Amino acid sequence: MDDLGNILIVDDNPNNLQVLMSLLVNEGYKVRPALSGEIALRAVQTSLPELILLDVRMPGGLNGYDTCRKLQANELTRDIPIIFISAMDGTEDKLEGFRVGAVDYVAKPFQAEEVLARVKTHVHLYRIQQHLESMVEARTRELHKLNTELEDRVTERTAELTLTMEKLTRTQAELIQSAKLASLGFMVAGVAHELNTPVGNALMATSTLADQQKNFETNIEKGITRSALNSYLHSARELTELAERNLQRTVTLINNFKQVAVDQTSEQRRYFNLDELVREIILNLHHLHTNSYCNMTCDIPERIQFHSYPGAIEQVLVNLIHNAYKHAFSGRDFGNMHLKAEVIGENLVRISFSDDGLGIAEEHLPRIFDPFFTTKLGQGGSGLGLSIVQNIVTGMLGGHIVVRSDIGTGTEFSIELPLS
Repeated sequence: MDDLGNILIVDDNPNNLQVLMSLLVNEGYKVRPALSGEIALRAVQTSLPELILLDVRMPGGLNGYDTCRKLQANELTRDIPIIFISAMDGTEDKLEGFRVGAVDYVAKPFQAEEVLARVKTHVHLYRIQQHLESMVEARTRELHKLNTELEDRVTERTAELTLTMEKLTRTQAELIQSAKLASLGFMVAGVAHELNTPVGNALMATSTLADQQKNFETNIEKGITRSALNSYLHSARELTELAERNLQRTVTLINNFKQVAVDQTSEQRRYFNLDELVREIILNLHHLHTNSYCNMTCDIPERIQFHSYPGAIEQVLVNLIHNAYKHAFSGRDFGNMHLKAEVIGENLVRISFSDDGLGIAEEHLPRIFDPFFTTKLGQGGSGLGLSIVQNIVTGMLGGHIVVRSDIGTGTEFSIELPLS
C-alpha cells in the first residue's frame, strides 16, 4: 500500500481519537495520537507529521488555539498544515482558527468523506510545497556553487588581466622611454649638424693660419719686407678672429645641447624662458627637414618665464612638430606651421601649435591620444607620439591639451600650462 501520509491527531477525548484513527488507518495513512497540546508539541520534536488534526477545546492544558500558535512560532513546525476539528462551529470560532494559522476547519459531528477529502487535499498540497522547497533549496545550492565557481573564475581572470595590464604598462613605459631617447637622438643629430659648420670653419681658419705661419717663417730667413709683415699680421688677425667666432659658436651649441640632454634625462625643474627654449628647438630641428618647403613661424612673447620642466615642454613641442611633418603634409611638399604663446592668467600660459595641412578625420579625433593609435600602421608610425604629449602635459606639467581639426583646413593643438 502506498504511503498516503503521516498524520498527528490531537484530541483530549479518547473516543474521538479512536474514530479518527480508524478512519484514516483504514485509508492507508500513518497515524499518531496525542491526548493534549503539550503531548503534541513533544511528539512533533521526534518526528514531523505531514498534517495535524487538532481539537479546539481541551480543558486542563493548552487549548487548540494556543497549541496552534506555538506550532506556528516554531521554525521547525510552522509549515505543517493544521486542520481544526471541533464542535465549536460558530463563525468567530472558525475565524479565530484561521487567524492563529490553521489551513482548514471541520465542524463536529463531521462527515467521514469530507474529512478524508480535506486530509487528502492538504497532505497533497504539503507534499507539493515540500517538493518545491526541496527543488528551490537544490537550485539555490546549485546557484551558490555556480556563483562560487564564477567568482573564482572572475578572481582568476582579474588576476590574469591585472598581470596583463602590468605587462602592458611596463611595455608602454619602455616604448615611451624609447621614444624619448629617439627624440634625444634627433637633438643629437641636430647639434652634430649645427656643429659641423663652425668646427669646419675653425679648422679651415687654423689650417690656413698654420700654412701662412710656415711661409712667414721661411720668408723671415730670406728677409721680409714691411708690407709682407703687415699683410701676414692682418691675415693672421682675421683668421684668428674667424676661428674664435666659430669656436665660440661651437661652445654655445655644446652648452645648449648639454642643457637639453640634462632636461631630457633628469627632468629637473628649473627657471627658463619659453622663447629661448623654442628658438633652440627650431634650430636643432631645422636640419631634419631641409628638403621640406613647409614654413614654420613663431609668435612667442619675450619674458614668459616658467619654473617647470623644460625637457618635458621640449618633448611636447618636438613631438607635435614631427607629427605635423609626418601626417599633416603627407603627399605635399608645402605647408605652414605656426607656434604661438600667450599669458591668459596670473599663472597660466596657452601654447598653440597649428598647421594648414590635411586635417584629422572626425572619427579619429577621439582616439588620437590613445597609445598605439596611428593611421600610419606599418609605415613607421608607433602611435605613441601624441600619447606621450598628453601624458606629459596632463601628468608632469599639470596642464591640459585639446585638439581641433577640419579635413582640408588643418589642425590646432591648444595646451594650457601653469607657469610654476
